[in-house]
Amino acid sequence: MTAGMAHRFAKVWVVMAICGFAPAPAGADELATKSAAAGDAATSRSHAGRNEWNRGREPKDWWNEIENRHGHVGPWNVLGYRMGKAILRECKAEWGDHSVVVTSHIPMRMPYSCILDGLAVGTGNSEGRLDLKSAEVASVEFMHISARPVDRSAKGVVLKPNPAFIRKIEGGTVKDLDRFSKDCEDAPEGELFSITSLPPGNAP
Repeated sequence: MTAGMAHRFAKVWVVMAICGFAPAPAGADELATKSAAAGDAATSRSHAGRNEWNRGREPKDWWNEIENRHGHVGPWNVLGYRMGKAILRECKAEWGDHSVVVTSHIPMRMPYSCILDGLAVGTGNSEGRLDLKSAEVASVEFMHISARPVDRSAKGVVLKPNPAFIRKIEGGTVKDLDRFSKDCEDAPEGELFSITSLPPGNAP
């Protein structure tokens, strides 16, 4: 008997018992609960990979996407975008397949939090899908981005911003947004952040 059939059978018996037509068999309530839970898990939980849950497509103009999402483009957004693309590459994931959990370990204030919107645009991850998270650290010296597969079956990565680049953009003003953002877009990856691989199951 399939889970769906068992669910329907149990529900019929429970209703009949309530109406006084028949005694519910032992365990009918438990069976109905379990089968309902199994049905819910199959139909209401999203899954990683290319499927009906993940029909989003990577924006053709990521710069404009950041601007629409964040209100402007700044170096912290672009840094997050570059980190997001590196995470997909290192974890062998695709944009919007939701196969990787990304956590931003940052001081919980702007401009550091601006990196989240860049990570979202770069990976297709979402706070609502619980695969784009944030965790507070005491100061910018401890700032890093961690990423791991949702099932922890493959390696994870930790990305740490280059302190020299962070000092540069921390000292900017609104007049420097475009220039610093372009610098971040064009800079070699190694000048922006380092990448450390972690064995399967060990990423935060």
